[in-house]
Amino acid sequence: MDIPTKKKIVSEDSFKISRMKQEIKATNPHKHDHYHELIFLTSGAGFHTIDLGKNLVQPPQLFLVKAGQVHHWEFTSIPKGFVIIFRSNFLVNLTSSDIASNFEQLQKSSFNLKKSQAQSLESIFEQMQEEYDAQDEQETRIIASFLEVVLARMIRYSNRSKQSQIDSKQELVNNYRELIHKQLQDHHLVKDYAEQLHVTPKHLNEVCRSVLDQTASEVLDEAIILEAKRQLIYTSESVANIGYDLGYNDASNFSTFFKRHACTSPGAFRKKML
Repeated sequence: MDIPTKKKIVSEDSFKISRMKQEIKATNPHKHDHYHELIFLTSGAGFHTIDLGKNLVQPPQLFLVKAGQVHHWEFTSIPKGFVIIFRSNFLVNLTSSDIASNFEQLQKSSFNLKKSQAQSLESIFEQMQEEYDAQDEQETRIIASFLEVVLARMIRYSNRSKQSQIDSKQELVNNYRELIHKQLQDHHLVKDYAEQLHVTPKHLNEVCRSVLDQTASEVLDEAIILEAKRQLIYTSESVANIGYDLGYNDASNFSTFFKRHACTSPGAFRKKML
């Protein structure tokens, strides 16, 4: 059984903003349909789990759930705030390519805010909501400008802001990771990705070592392990089936691979997490 995928935005749209539903309700673990979700909370309490990280809800707070990540909420008091949904293609409307590039690299999921930061952001989110509801001329350009400010501040908060565009090596690594994210169910060898990136496996390996201090195989293995952990926690699929979906026809080989990277067997990991 696959991890449930939610579709909160129609295929032809690339942006949506709405108020957070003011209700105490636990959600089931799920992914999103090829879009990112940015949540700005002004009040509420509970927990927000994103992949393997359980975050305490302590508004004012920003949460970023990227496409492909698994998340769910456990609220203990009524949440208030905004939810923004946007696809990566909406970022072409930003005036700065640096902001779009830095956003794609952003790994941080939770941002605790100071009161002054939250007040400023709340005004921006309210103005975005007004523009979205009005649907007047230049709506997309204005909303993109507001979103650009929010993303720029997130990058600043995470200390990942860069002054110049990413170089060709970083771009290759980003494209490699993006392909892995999109095609992990179908491709499990470095050479398959290198071919699509129009480079040799050796070159891809050298670039990954230079940028990440990891080999191309280690980057791919890391993604496979993360997806395996997601499947073990959030689905009832057998270890054998999970391994098969991730390129291992032999369940014992998959178990050996998993144990080498996670220091425990798939079964023991599932039992511990559940």
